[in-house]
Amino acid sequence: MFCYRRKKYCIFLCFLLIATSLNDDKKDDPRKTKGYINIITRAEVPVVHDDVIDQVVEKADKEPKIQLKRPAIAAKLENHADFGEIDGINGASMELIKKEMKDLAEKNKGALKIVHRFHIPPVEYNVELKDFIFPVGMILAGTVASQSKYRDFIPIDRPEGSAEVTHVDDVLQYSLIPGLFVFDALDKEKHHPIDQFFLMSISSGLTALQVRKLKSYLKKERPDGGNNSFPSGHTALAFIGAQMIYKEFKDSNPLIAYSGYATASTVGILRMVNNRHWFSDIVAGAGIAMLSTELAYWIYFPVRNFIADEMNLLLDNYFIVTPVFNTDHVGLQVNLYF
Repeated sequence: MFCYRRKKYCIFLCFLLIATSLNDDKKDDPRKTKGYINIITRAEVPVVHDDVIDQVVEKADKEPKIQLKRPAIAAKLENHADFGEIDGINGASMELIKKEMKDLAEKNKGALKIVHRFHIPPVEYNVELKDFIFPVGMILAGTVASQSKYRDFIPIDRPEGSAEVTHVDDVLQYSLIPGLFVFDALDKEKHHPIDQFFLMSISSGLTALQVRKLKSYLKKERPDGGNNSFPSGHTALAFIGAQMIYKEFKDSNPLIAYSGYATASTVGILRMVNNRHWFSDIVAGAGIAMLSTELAYWIYFPVRNFIADEMNLLLDNYFIVTPVFNTDHVGLQVNLYF
């Protein structure tokens, strides 16, 4: 259960930092990068002394790539500006300023210091109602067909009784969930793997709830005489991964995006070949999984961005990492305020 208390935020953050990759992009505004948690480097000046500003401007004037005027840098320093927000500083120029500021911090006994703050960037996601039409249509088609003589209108040579032809479907149903993260390493996914993990968890929970409730309530007879045929749980599980792979890679790699549907459809066909499900069970199971995945995207990102905003507010005031430079040693100071 998510706890709103700030103290527990800090404990949660410590574990989150271990599990995530930190992104420190020094050329662009780090709040626009893709890292789940970014590092923003700032110059913080408790008291801006004129001599400190003079020294910074003097150093900058000697570097032709840097065009800074004294009023501009003074205003930025007083406002604790990010390096990326100071006009004229980028790339090698920014590195030079950072080096000079570190030297000044040592010479001026802490009047000027470099502070690293953690920032969780928000994720934009627009819900489109058209994405819900096809899954809902599949659920309705499967439900209507299950009540009629057309529940198995695709001819399949079925074994007699409960004899199964193959167990490949029992293994293949699980393949697409880890397959999503394998594809992440091969191509450019749309969202961070941590976001994908939470999306997958929400989708799986919604799918499992619907499938189990429908099976126990309807108690449809299987082709081999068993119970709880409608909808197909194997097919639903496979289509969770297929739908997520499609949504994550449809813009970057269509071949990967549609490959999941081929694998998930194979699971559904094998369930019919093994005499465990009617065609209507397969259609409804796939529709439930696809709908649950769309709902997961719709639910997750507003909650995720709200938590990110609260965490950023907390991090700006209660969690600071500061390099320490003096004549004796170089170190890292971590301040965690409760």
